[in-house]
Order: sequence, then structure tokens, then C-alpha cells
Amino acid sequence: MKRIVLLSRYILAALFVFSGFVKSVDPMGTAIKIREYLVAFHLDILTDIAPWLAVLLCGMELLLGLMLLFGLFKKITAYITLLFMCFFTLLTFYILIASPVSDCGCFGDAVTLSNHATFIKNLIFTAVAIFYVFHIRHENIVPQKSYLPLFLSIAISFGIPIHALFFLPVIDFLPYKTGVNIPEAMSIPEGAPQSEYKTTLVYKNIKTGDIQEFELEDTTWYDSTTWEYIDTKNEVVVQGYVPPISHFAILDENGKDRSTEILSDAGDQFWIILPEKEKLNPSSLQNLSALNQFAENTHTPIITFTTQTPNEITTFLSEHGIKTISYNVDPIVLKSMIRSRLHSGIIFLHKGTILAKWSMNTLPVIKTEKELQTLINRNHYRLFFFCSIWILYIVAMTSYCIRHKQ
Repeated sequence: MKRIVLLSRYILAALFVFSGFVKSVDPMGTAIKIREYLVAFHLDILTDIAPWLAVLLCGMELLLGLMLLFGLFKKITAYITLLFMCFFTLLTFYILIASPVSDCGCFGDAVTLSNHATFIKNLIFTAVAIFYVFHIRHENIVPQKSYLPLFLSIAISFGIPIHALFFLPVIDFLPYKTGVNIPEAMSIPEGAPQSEYKTTLVYKNIKTGDIQEFELEDTTWYDSTTWEYIDTKNEVVVQGYVPPISHFAILDENGKDRSTEILSDAGDQFWIILPEKEKLNPSSLQNLSALNQFAENTHTPIITFTTQTPNEITTFLSEHGIKTISYNVDPIVLKSMIRSRLHSGIIFLHKGTILAKWSMNTLPVIKTEKELQTLINRNHYRLFFFCSIWILYIVAMTSYCIRHKQ
């Protein structure tokens, strides 16, 4: 029985570590989902603190998973885990019935589950949590005297989402991550499966006013003296290949799509991702001005993507010494490009490939091409540094568990 109890603990640990980790590396994705929940529950007043609620949720999930994994404060961890599972099972049951959001976001952007699958998953893990609590509640556990493992676990659990909130995710699950060639990610490979659609025609009976749907093969609607056309519905019967980037349009002031023109540039480009100019602080404007100087010296175009009026943004940035052309891009796409707290930053591309990204909080001052290359390389080192911290933490915690037989 002890082995089964231990297995149940590790199963719960795996769930919470995975769920907490994939959300912690991208807390803004979780914040967007939390905002959807708050709006659905008419708690719009709390949407401004959604990023911090995301940090709290991500950090707590990851912390509980690590405490379960390494056997820290077993009883209280077991009870809190059960409370978590009960709360989210009830929440996902409501979501299943009322469907206020399309998916729960329980695994961030790494894995997407339907509301039905999420509820079933939570039911199963709640049962595992009940089993674990039931068998551990009378277990004679020696109180822990050292709080250092707990402090280390808290530091890594909350440090990851806080860092990602102000800077950028170290691991990016979205299409616009470093290394992606955008034109290639938008293309459909030759021979890829095509989507199949079912077309339904909606007509109104002129005599009775009744609305009726017809399939294309049904010729009844040919009678124009009886039926008046209302609408056409296209339903996907078989989903074909969908490219990683499928809704990317760059619109000028007149609403014309300039995506092909901009993405076909064979040189370097700086993209300023600026959903709202009001969120720019004086320090960011100063750094953007310095970037403009480098761009002019190297003849590198600077393009700005925004949700506001393009001419207004171009004029505003020009007044602060930044020469750019501005375009409209869908706000959801902009949030996918830069996942910092303000969703604003810089993307550097070469021949349509994203080589580096910086949030406005970490916008570097670039003076030479050598400095730019150094910064691009440093962007790659972030993942190495991130993995090193995790390895050191796991080694330290494993050593602690061996010594104390956790």
C-alpha cells in the first residue's frame, strides 16, 4: 500500500509541476485567461491585477508540485493540494455547463484541452488527491527542522513567473518565438491535407416567414417565388493542415494588407511592438531613440505594429526622434509576439527570421553591429542559464531528500 500511496503523490506532483511550469514561463498567457474568467464572472474591476493573480496561481501550482515531489511538509501539502483540486474541479464543472470560456488554460499554451476533457481530468486527479490524503492523514511524520528547502522552492516557483512578467518567457510556446521564419510558418506545404467543408444555404419562406436550411444538393430553394436567400454557412467537416501562423495581416492606414511586401525584405528589420503608446515611459523612448540612431547608421528599417491609428503612432514616435512607418496588427497577434507585462518590445529579424526579442523593460542600447550580435547570442544563453538554475535546484533538493530520507 505504501508504494501505491507514494505513486499517488508522484502522480499529483507530476500534474502540478507540469501545469505550474508551463504557465510560469508565460504568466501573461495565464493573465489573459484570468481576465476572461473575471469578465465572465462580472469581476471586471480586478482585470488590472490579472498579471499578479497569474503569478500567484502559477507560483502556487509549481510550489505545490515541487513540495509533493520532494516530500516537503507532507500533510499540509496534501491538504492544500486537495483543496486546489476540489476548487478547480468545481470551477471546470461550471465552465463545462455554462461555457464562459473556450478552454480552461490549465496547461497554458503548451497543451489545449476541451472543457469536457478538463473536467474529466480534474475528476480523476481529485480522486487521486482524496486517496493520498486519506492514507497520509494518520501517518507518523517527523517534523522538518530545516526551512531552507522550502525557501529554495518558493524562490524558484515565484521567481520564474515574476522574471517572465517583466522580461520575456525563457521558453516560448507561441508561433512568434526566436528562430521562427515567419513566411515559412505561414505557408502550407505541398501535399498537405486540405480542409473539407459542408455548405448550408439559409432561406426564408416568403409566404410563411419560416427560416429553413438547405444542402447544396437540395434543389427546393431554386423556387425564387417561395424562397428568399438569407445566408450561407460553411462548417468544417474535416480539418486540414493549419500553418503555425495563420492570422497575420499587416494593414496600412487604408486597410491594405502589406504583409507580403514587408516579409519579403531580404535584409534586417526592427519591429517595434507597441499596442498603445500611452504605456511607453521616458526611459523606453530614450532607448528607442538610441536604437533609431543605430538603425539609421546601418540602414535598417524600423517598422511599428500597433492597434492605434498608424499615422498617429508614426507622428508620436517621430516627435521623440524615432523614424518609423506604423501599421495595424491584430491585438491578439501583438500579445503573442511580446509576452511581457505591457506586451511592448522590439523584434529583430533577418530575411523574415526572428533572431532576437526584447521587452521594453530590457531594451538594450545598441551602437555597433558587433554589440547587436553579442546581444543576439546573449538571448540564446538565457535558456542555458535557466536550465542551469533548475539543475542546481534539483541536485540540491535530491541531496536533501537522500540525507533526510524524504
